[in-house]
Amino acid sequence: MSQLFTILLFASCGYACIAGGKDGRWISLFIIAAALLSIPASQLERAWSHTQLPVLGVDLLLLGALIFVALRSRSFWPLWMTGFHLGSIATHLATIAAPVQLKPMLYFAMQSFWSLPMLLVMVAGVMIDRRAARIARATTGRTMTGRTMTGRVVEGSDADECFRPAAAALQYGQPHGLARDDDPGRNALR
Repeated sequence: MSQLFTILLFASCGYACIAGGKDGRWISLFIIAAALLSIPASQLERAWSHTQLPVLGVDLLLLGALIFVALRSRSFWPLWMTGFHLGSIATHLATIAAPVQLKPMLYFAMQSFWSLPMLLVMVAGVMIDRRAARIARATTGRTMTGRTMTGRVVEGSDADECFRPAAAALQYGQPHGLARDDDPGRNALR
């Protein structure tokens, strides 16, 4: 790994681990593990002129881990990271589907390019989530935990505030967000 990428990797994963909550900690762990496993995996087959099956194996494991977190997350950034990582997987699959002799640096660059947008999306996503949480706390005066209309507790969003106008609108047949303040059903939801 280059020194610049190593610095970016540990800085972004460190930030996500500290500020990104449970999703940030898990994804940081998976990315660092995949980066460390890729070093010996790339040494097993030194020639980047054909498909690097050990590196593909590490990337597939990371893809599975990212999908696992993205499906359970309330944030969008794990999904974006998964999409960018699919670009890396597609590069490997392209070398399998069309086994032409690639220049080793071209294959390596195409395969590893997608890790930079992944790290940037992770940092930007954590920053956006933190900003949204700060705004929600300032406007509602509550923490970012709430209950959905079904009564299920949801962490990471102010679900009471999000669903209150929709629930009143559904109950009284009004368009979303147009429930009057004097509606008894609207006040009952508070």
